[in-house]
Amino acid sequence: MNELNWLPQTKFHPPLLRGDLLARPRLVETLRDSLAHFPLTLLSAPAGYGKTSLLAALPHTAPELPLAWLTLDQDDNDPARFLAALIAALRRLNPNCGATAQAVLDSLPNPATEARRVINVLINDVLETMPQAFALVLDDAEAIHEPGVYTALEHLLDHLPPPLHLVLASRRDPPLPLARLRARGQLREIRLADLRFAPDETCAFLQTQLETPAPPETLALLQTHTEGWPAGLRLLASSLERIPTPDGRAAFLQNLAHTDRYTADFLAEEVLNRQESELQTFLLHTAILEELTPALCQAVTGQADAAGQADAAGQADAAGHLETVYRRNLFLVQLDPAQAAYRYHGLFAEFLQAELRRRFPEQWADLHRRAAEAQPRAPERAIRHFLHAGLDERAAALVEEIAERLLRQGQSNTVRGWLEALPATLRETRPQLLYLQGACAFLRGDLEAARRFFEQALPNFEASDDLIRLGRLYGYLAEIATFQLDIPRTQALIERALACSPPVQERVRLLMARARMSYLMKPYEPAGTDLAEAFRLALEAEEPAIFGTLLQNLFAGYLRIPGIMEQTEAICLHLARDFSNTPNPLQLDVAIALAPVHFYRGRLTEAYHVADEALALHTRLGGGPVLTMTVQMVKGWVLESWGQPEAAIREMTEAYEQLHRLMPERSMSARALVAMAKYRAGHRQEARQIWVEVLAIMKEVGINLNIPYGLDGVKFWLALDEARYAEAEAFARHFLPWDDDTILLGPFSAARFLLAYLYWKWNRPEQALAAFDPLLAQCERENMPGRILLDARFAVPLLELAVERGKHPAFARRLLDLLKDAGGPRAIPVPGSGESLTPREGEVLRLLAAGASNQAIADALTISLHTVKRHVAQILAKLGASSRTEASARARELKIS
Repeated sequence: MNELNWLPQTKFHPPLLRGDLLARPRLVETLRDSLAHFPLTLLSAPAGYGKTSLLAALPHTAPELPLAWLTLDQDDNDPARFLAALIAALRRLNPNCGATAQAVLDSLPNPATEARRVINVLINDVLETMPQAFALVLDDAEAIHEPGVYTALEHLLDHLPPPLHLVLASRRDPPLPLARLRARGQLREIRLADLRFAPDETCAFLQTQLETPAPPETLALLQTHTEGWPAGLRLLASSLERIPTPDGRAAFLQNLAHTDRYTADFLAEEVLNRQESELQTFLLHTAILEELTPALCQAVTGQADAAGQADAAGQADAAGHLETVYRRNLFLVQLDPAQAAYRYHGLFAEFLQAELRRRFPEQWADLHRRAAEAQPRAPERAIRHFLHAGLDERAAALVEEIAERLLRQGQSNTVRGWLEALPATLRETRPQLLYLQGACAFLRGDLEAARRFFEQALPNFEASDDLIRLGRLYGYLAEIATFQLDIPRTQALIERALACSPPVQERVRLLMARARMSYLMKPYEPAGTDLAEAFRLALEAEEPAIFGTLLQNLFAGYLRIPGIMEQTEAICLHLARDFSNTPNPLQLDVAIALAPVHFYRGRLTEAYHVADEALALHTRLGGGPVLTMTVQMVKGWVLESWGQPEAAIREMTEAYEQLHRLMPERSMSARALVAMAKYRAGHRQEARQIWVEVLAIMKEVGINLNIPYGLDGVKFWLALDEARYAEAEAFARHFLPWDDDTILLGPFSAARFLLAYLYWKWNRPEQALAAFDPLLAQCERENMPGRILLDARFAVPLLELAVERGKHPAFARRLLDLLKDAGGPRAIPVPGSGESLTPREGEVLRLLAAGASNQAIADALTISLHTVKRHVAQILAKLGASSRTEASARARELKIS
């Protein structure tokens, strides 16, 4: 999705300034000072006080400060659209600023729930790409009422990067922690008292507006009536200019002083009534439009041709009216001179709309109908016009046409708002609307509501020939059934969805889901077939989104299915060749998939570095719900293989804690793995306490499959710890068939290894070797040393025994070399700082000290240029160095060469 293709471009630059704009040096200086010293500037005042004009002048009054501009409107109440618009505004300053945030936003099915994550990534983008100060203006903030948008803004303010100065302009105070920002000295407020005209400014303004100068007493009276309100003064000037005599002006002002009506309405009506009849009608009829162009105005006010398009003559008439309105200074703001695009000032638009409904209520619906029909390329606006016109059926049809595109863009809040605006009789009877309500409920996590909507829609879809949507509906229902652990229903729904010939990405998702079901339920051959087909489709399509779908559904347990490890590695290396320097979610997917491949192949250094890069990428991409447990476990296994058990335990514990926070019901297997690591490290009592705790939980809630070998697996370790070898042997033999009947490759010891280790502890070497030999042969045959490396130092005596007895000696020696190389990459302490360089940072520093460029380092280590830059920045910070030269000198002190 390219955000510039679907957002109105007039949102991203300030309106053009009129030539008769009054210079206000006092306010300009206040604003310049605020931008120089305060992270947030708030302009808060009612309509017509010149907030937008003051800010739109910034390119002239502060030309040294780059300006990003975003005019907010009601559509931006969807957090997904707001975030896309915010990113697009920044990317107009620098295309790289927000590129990573955009990639993350595009990858999220429901950005409204992860707005803070996107903001975190955007903050890092700003820090990396915008070294100089700049301002970001959010104009018309009063249009926003969605709490999720303000949550995102508050998070941005709490972590505002130093180069960014945020400016908010609003008719009312936004629901942000203004008191806290004031107390911290982070907020400058420019309010009504600052924005109103002082008497000398009123005098100067009116002298430029009135051809016949007004006497001092009249100017004083005008200042009193308007209290320095710029819009009121402009309305007054427009009215007075059409009253040629002093007596007429005095009578007008006396009438104004005694009216009980709201001054703005009174003055606006005076201005409107003094226009020619034809121009009055034009103003009233076009007041419903959010943006005015000659073609659109002609379509609403005049007669279109047979194709429904405004003719050239009509457009010329509309263009003439717009020029007249702009020349007369009737609150028309020019947005884009190239396209002759305008909008009415909000205050005047509100008056005109109210006046239209008062004078011509019978025309209201027809004008909105015309406006909707004239904007086929702006369906979101067309839907609003159809709803205002009471044409609910046409609005519903347009929602059905475009809603799925918006859902793919993450704008479920917008779609949900449209659905709720439609009558219940439509929502409950049109199958497509039921389907869309189900999709919105699914995306916000209300699975029961989603199921009800989908099942209501299902009979109609099954009776139709719309196979694409029928397949999607089955797919949604299959995902819901998966969450409900209803495997037979899940399998049946997946079969129905696949029979509907879905698009490639959906087909890949369904194939991966069916493979998962086969993997859990056996037999395994169908899983391999589905996985191979999914790989083929992804490679054939060559689309990042499809590769992402594939890798996000690829579990480490699949790696022993024949051919899957090879295909996984091939596709990851294929993708890595094309990665740009901008981090993106697909890079993280690749790293998570590739790390266990390296480990199981026995490439420990590569496994460690890829896992480390995955964790760094996960942080750079804003964290979020992506489970990095696999790569943390991989780091733990590698560290334990390298003789660093305490570091391994820390990684595994963090992995367990992450999984427990997100899915506590599935975290017991990770907890058991921590216990095994502690046991191997000699912390027998701690391990025993964890096993007892896990055993109690399993008995209480009935969990069995999430723990290696179920209850017997825990009881085995407890019996082994207490030297109850005969009892442990019985447990081990009970789950020995797992090695023969399953191709499950989980992060736990092979059953044959446990039996062999038990016999070795029991001082029965012959039986130990007899149990170990088939596993050793299988791992050599499949080139899968990682299955034995999982058990780290516990494997050493068994491997030594195999070498001594001539059982696969070359392979056993290879594993011993890996396990006995206790060096491995280690952290490098930085004396006197309390900091340590990670192994990867040590490698980067070594190359940097040798004079390598960032690109050369990236090529040497097979990492992205962005990753190199991140490492270099962290190295300089840890070494307290201000340059690469200084870092190179510190490298020599640390004996890194």
